[in-house]
Amino acid sequence: MRVEETDSMDTFKVSGRGELHLSILIETMRRENYEFQVSRPQVILKKDENGRTLEPMELAIIEVPEEYVGNVMQKKLCSRKGEIENMDTRSTGMTHLEIKIPSRGLIGYRSEFLTDTNGNGIMNQLFAGYEEFKGDIETRDRGSIVVHETGTTTGYGLWNTQDRGRLFVGPGVEVYEGMIVGECAKDEDIVCNVCKKKHVTNTRASGSDEALKLVPPTTLSLEQSMEFLADDELLEVTPKSIRLRKTILDKSLRLKAESRKNNISNKKVTIKAVNSALWSLFYFYSKTNFMPNLVAEVAAFEPDLPYIVKLSISTPIMSYSFNPASSPEK
Repeated sequence: MRVEETDSMDTFKVSGRGELHLSILIETMRRENYEFQVSRPQVILKKDENGRTLEPMELAIIEVPEEYVGNVMQKKLCSRKGEIENMDTRSTGMTHLEIKIPSRGLIGYRSEFLTDTNGNGIMNQLFAGYEEFKGDIETRDRGSIVVHETGTTTGYGLWNTQDRGRLFVGPGVEVYEGMIVGECAKDEDIVCNVCKKKHVTNTRASGSDEALKLVPPTTLSLEQSMEFLADDELLEVTPKSIRLRKTILDKSLRLKAESRKNNISNKKVTIKAVNSALWSLFYFYSKTNFMPNLVAEVAAFEPDLPYIVKLSISTPIMSYSFNPASSPEK
């Protein structure tokens, strides 16, 4: 295990073998009365002599009943960049799989694996060296249920929220704004008021005072909490409790940060689209010998992404000039 200092005086970067290795350190510090927050685990990337990005690979050795092989192979191969190295069937009816997969693809998968196999699967993993970066991997397809305001959870508020997904807390629990109290059934974060109380009136109606039936909450372990984390979430560890929260607690500030991030991403997509359109335009007119001169000017007035392109094509001698006055990419 390696501990490194960062630019912040109260933040440290801890590198270990895996989630279990890091969770042992976290649990030991928690029992010694430390209070701290943990971000989502990330793999350690490297560069080779040619400047290519390399990432760690794992060999996942799986023993699973035959009826669950389809679920395991679909999630391993399609969404997590896994490749089958070996596959055979045992005399006991179990299927043996050896899948080479990026370490990033195994973060958060163990709990899904147990769910997909109804607890009948066995999975072990071995380090298999470094290989070229495999691209983006979607490891989580569901959002979070975030608390709307600080207070105490009520049965009425949880009853209205439990249809939205899976809850992690029960009634009578102290919560605060930005705290995560459940997993949303959809691929988006939703903000719910789990502290909502039922209004008391003098009106009585048949069926209005029936007992509320709550689904028992799911209690996450330390390892399961680390697997659940998204990039914009933190695990809050105290001697008495383990809580999940958003990095930015305030809802309005969180929406502004997300909007700013999406705007930057859209600018990059727009720049690439402009390049593709201009070169397609040039190719079309370069194949035509009767079109007049064409001059196309495209400008994106952004202070951080200045971009002005001038493209001129002359016929019939087929001469052209491409002048990127200020371009972030060529």
